[in-house]
Amino acid sequence: MNIKQLSIIIIILVLLVACITKKSGEKEEGQDIKVKEETELLIREAEEGGNFIEADITSEYIQRAFKFLKGELARTHPNIIMGELKKAMSQVVSGLNILLVCEYKFADKDYLLKAIIYQNLDYDLLLSELYLVYKQEL
Repeated sequence: MNIKQLSIIIIILVLLVACITKKSGEKEEGQDIKVKEETELLIREAEEGGNFIEADITSEYIQRAFKFLKGELARTHPNIIMGELKKAMSQVVSGLNILLVCEYKFADKDYLLKAIIYQNLDYDLLLSELYLVYKQEL
């Protein structure tokens, strides 16, 4: 067994333990369940742990991360006008890194931004990296 296979097995075991230890009386909302299902499917499909892989920009967990990013940018960079989500990738770590590439406007010019959102094992989101770049730099 190589290190990548062992990493994927460890991540799956951690998720299983988290599911088992979850309070039995706690109810989850439909969207949260969908995000968890998509995340678990992504982990099962990851052929090479640690690499970013393409993600469907319409999937529930990507849209949740995009909505989170828009809220964070509205709060911290109110002069940025968010545009369309162009690309999404994800990376299995002890949780999930979600890379988003989006259009935005600043001072009447079009730019692209790259953001990495970290989703922990409790499905909380954190903006861990943000790169504001010209379209020509991508």
